[in-house]
Amino acid sequence: QQEVQVKVCINGMSSEADVPFTKQMRNATREIHSVSDALINAKLGIAMSEDRVWAEGLLIFYEVFKYLEGALDRHSHSLIGELDIPGIRRTEAFEKVDRYYVGRKFFFRN
Repeated sequence: QQEVQVKVCINGMSSEADVPFTKQMRNATREIHSVSDALINAKLGIAMSEDRVWAEGLLIFYEVFKYLEGALDRHSHSLIGELDIPGIRRTEAFEKVDRYYVGRKFFFRN
């Protein structure tokens, strides 16, 4: 395991070299993100060649977006509601894909 030390100071700057916090985080997580990206790219290659894997991947993303968009609706009166940026929602687009593939046994259903 790699130990990560992050120093936070006023205005998001570290006291040592005035390195922004975001850059510190990027540097600290670079290695694990590289591994994660490689795994995702490998899975994407498999998904592109196997319809079932592709459909399961879409289903996972559909459920995530559906949940997050529901949270935006449920909390529209709070600060979370401010995250509801025009064009950000994807559930409807996933459902259009669903309607297209219904005859091919790919669909999102509750």
